Amino acid sequence: MRVDYRKVFPDGVRAMAELERAVRSASVEPELLELVRIRASQINGCTYCLAMHNRDARARGEHQTRLGGRRRITPPGSGPRWPGARR
Repeated sequence: MRVDYRKVFPDGVRAMAELERAVRSASVEPELLELVRIRASQINGCTYCLAMHNRDARARGEHQTRLGGRRRITPPGSGPRWPGARR
């Protein structure tokens, strides 16, 4: 059974929704934003979110070869995983 975060932590859910609105209003390319979400999911160790964001990135045209090597969860600061601007 999954936790219903809207009931357990409604303030956190509202904060995440507000963060999503702010990020979407920024001038960040949607493809890059999805890569950031993938990285956050890796750092958080959330396999559900990682799978969801990988699927969304593929739907936006990201090549599986680039995503396949990024599934490994590594500690923050362990080195760049994304080339150039995508880092």
